[in-house]
Amino acid sequence: MKKIIICLVAIVVVIGGIYLCKVSINNVIENPNNDLNSGDIEINSGDENNIETISKLETAYKTIINAQPENAEALILFPETSDDYINGLYEGLKDIKMKEKVIYVHPIGMACEIALVEVENEDDIEKVEKIFEDRIEKGINAAMCDSASQDIWKRRAEIQVKDNCICMIVLPDGYEIPENIF
Repeated sequence: MKKIIICLVAIVVVIGGIYLCKVSINNVIENPNNDLNSGDIEINSGDENNIETISKLETAYKTIINAQPENAEALILFPETSDDYINGLYEGLKDIKMKEKVIYVHPIGMACEIALVEVENEDDIEKVEKIFEDRIEKGINAAMCDSASQDIWKRRAEIQVKDNCICMIVLPDGYEIPENIF
């Protein structure tokens, strides 16, 4: 009986997840002027009262995820929202005025991380680049990391900038880092 209840709960969760993740092709038809590179886009889930806005940075994150080879294992990254944790990784980022930040980290600290920031003031771009460079150096020199992780930080970490948007990305071998994610 316990197994049946667990199976029913699992089925309800899966069906609920599918329903919540459903995005209608009507978005392309109803919102043909959405420009994925210019800012926020709207996703219409079929219910005209339920229009979700996806930010420029979330769109860039999805671009990275969608660029992965079909035969690659799924990237396991969790969104990080704790300002204390983020400032521990990116010391000084809390002092920058941002329109938005989107940060995804691996749950067990592997060399797999995506940080996207849109600054309010273009004078802060160099500051954020420096913060991201410091993060990469920490990854390369981390005493608690094994040599393979340090090597990934050294070879596979990069920073991209477009307008007021900055991205720091490090992915393990076998994954693609798009040339222009913004």
